[in-house]
Amino acid sequence: MNIVENTYFGKGIAQLQEKKLKALYEMDAPVLDKPSKYEWVAIQSANPSLIELIMGTKSVDDVLTEMESSVNAAVIAAKAKEVEE
Repeated sequence: MNIVENTYFGKGIAQLQEKKLKALYEMDAPVLDKPSKYEWVAIQSANPSLIELIMGTKSVDDVLTEMESSVNAAVIAAKAKEVEE
C-alpha cells in the first residue's frame, strides 16, 4: 500500500472509526538475528530429506533421523574445512 491508500484504510467501516489504524502500517520491521555461518550449510544438507518427505517416499521418523545425521555431517565438514583454510 502507498501513503494515500493507507490514509483511507478502514474509513468505510463504522467499527474502525475510533481506532488507531495507522498503527497497522507505521511499524518498523523487526531486526532479525544474523544467521550463523553454518545455518546455510545445515539448510542445504536438510533439503534432500525434506523433498523425500514432501513426495511421501519416506516417513517423518526416517526423514528426521536422516536429516539429523546429514546436517551434523555437513556442519562438521564445514568446520573442518574452515580450520584448514
